[in-house]
Amino acid sequence: MKGYKGFSKGLICRGKQYAENTVFEEENAEICHSGMHFCKNPFDVLEHYGFVNEDTAELNEFCEVEALDEAKTDGEKKFCTKKLKIGAKLGISGLINAFVSFTLANVKSEGAATNTGYRSAATNTGYRSAATNTGDRSVATNTGDRSVATVSGKESFAIATGIDGKAKGTLGCYIALAEWEWNDDENRYRLMNFKTHKVDGEIIKPDTFYMLKGCEFIEVNGDTP
Repeated sequence: MKGYKGFSKGLICRGKQYAENTVFEEENAEICHSGMHFCKNPFDVLEHYGFVNEDTAELNEFCEVEALDEAKTDGEKKFCTKKLKIGAKLGISGLINAFVSFTLANVKSEGAATNTGYRSAATNTGYRSAATNTGDRSVATNTGDRSVATVSGKESFAIATGIDGKAKGTLGCYIALAEWEWNDDENRYRLMNFKTHKVDGEIIKPDTFYMLKGCEFIEVNGDTP
């Protein structure tokens, strides 16, 4: 079974040192008591490791993992195993891509998605739709064309991957946008760029919608066309 695991800086989890592209084994595996824990859903990882370590203020780290032995669960949100392979570190962009892939594979709704929960996720795939999240350390993901993603909680992500997608966040959040271009030879849109940036108040203004054009963040009106 493949999944995702969070770590403190240096790939440390609960005092144990991990390493990329390495297999680790333990004698026992019981949820919350022993074994190595991970999540199948990348969004669920945020319940255990937010983007920023609250004690050190350093960015946490994330890896894709694979259970090589039986994976026990407490209701499909948390899993543990005696044998776990740690893959390469994902980085922020890699984790965002995992969010997007999971959304595309599992979300079928259209219209508007709104969430206010701490470390929660609002997801949407509808055309000209909106995904909004006001929870701290949370994610708003929208894969619909000409749609918007908005976050206002601390250390959260607004992700818009559709054609002409827009995103905004409050100070300290992150936005992630995709840029598409029409290809006459293939008669379809092709993904040209995918870029993330922190809402720092300088390059990216707070509470301001942006699109990605020419691999640059361009300030735009937030209404869907």
